[in-house]
Amino acid sequence: RLNNEFSFTLDAAASAQNTKCEKYFSRLQNGLHQSWEGERVFVHPPVNKYLREWIAKSFSSVYQRKTATIAVMIIPARTDLQAWRLFAMQGAEVRFVEGHPFQEQGFKFPVIILIFDSQRGMVPKYTSYRF
Repeated sequence: RLNNEFSFTLDAAASAQNTKCEKYFSRLQNGLHQSWEGERVFVHPPVNKYLREWIAKSFSSVYQRKTATIAVMIIPARTDLQAWRLFAMQGAEVRFVEGHPFQEQGFKFPVIILIFDSQRGMVPKYTSYRF
């Protein structure tokens, strides 16, 4: 559904088995260290100590370096993280996902969709979303 809405051109944190796009970066390629130039990026990063870096890269690629057109992330709803205040509250569209659609993938926590969109600008927006 998200791909239909945003027409992704790059899956920045994927594998051949779960990629949403023809072009993707695997764990070995590490999307954090790759260029997202000119891409419409989908990011469902691993939930580990680098989550802040993924959020920062998504934010800066769209709003600061302006290399990506859009970055859409599916991440844990961790509003207590500093990255939330530094990046999500500064200009993301935040969709609070209803229910637990990723429970079968091992997510035992609520998730959100963060949307950094150069066309919309840095205007925070909060809605709910159902998969």
